Amino acid sequence: MILSNQSATSGLSATATASGPSVAWREKIGSSPKATAIPLATVGYEVAATIHGSEGGFSLDPLTGIVSAVSGQRDASGTITYGNPVNGDTISVNGSIFTKASTGGSDSFSSRDELIGLISQNGALYISGVSPEIVVHAQELGSIGNSFTLSQTGSGFTLSGPTLTGGFDTPTIEGGTGLDIDGSPIPNLANVNAIFVSVTNGSVSVNRSDSSEFDNLSAGGSIMVASPLGSVRPFPITLISHADNSEVHITVMGYPFTTI
Repeated sequence: MILSNQSATSGLSATATASGPSVAWREKIGSSPKATAIPLATVGYEVAATIHGSEGGFSLDPLTGIVSAVSGQRDASGTITYGNPVNGDTISVNGSIFTKASTGGSDSFSSRDELIGLISQNGALYISGVSPEIVVHAQELGSIGNSFTLSQTGSGFTLSGPTLTGGFDTPTIEGGTGLDIDGSPIPNLANVNAIFVSVTNGSVSVNRSDSSEFDNLSAGGSIMVASPLGSVRPFPITLISHADNSEVHITVMGYPFTTI
């Protein structure tokens, strides 16, 4: 379990005043930074997470240390726009090759509907929409579908890209759910004074549940979300990734506390 004074955490400084609180930290929510007086705190626990894929994320209740996925796994998808293919043109979906022909067959099609039928027979894929584009999804949730290929010979189709995209896995979280980053039980915090969030890879937005404002952080960026002096705790925060495999580190500071 991490137990250290806030002045030694992440290079931040905290100086006691005559009345006891520190005013060295600054809270910044949206475009309104301000100094916030908080008591000298001890690091209660730390959580690290890798968020897979754009729009994946999780929320953290700072007092309990409980993390909850904002969105679970998502399947990858792509689109095929049926244009004017000529006989002999081919389209390949996840390695299955279908050829335009005068009549349909087990791997050939003569119409848009026949192509949709052939794709639907691939057990690794499913189709969610056919108008105006054919929307193809990976059956398996997660980032695995991002490797499924889309390609063609000829120019009879318009493809969304060379592969399906948008599949992501649930966040990988070290700590949280009652455990510190090192696997120790989190302390029983009587008061949580601040949460420090730093991004080491990718891009993440940080939102406090009582505010519609949020901060976008890129790699190397950080933010402090602080409780006003005397409050019970900061509100829960939500982190959403805007890049694949964004990495964040969260430090929760509280005072006083007793360990489990």
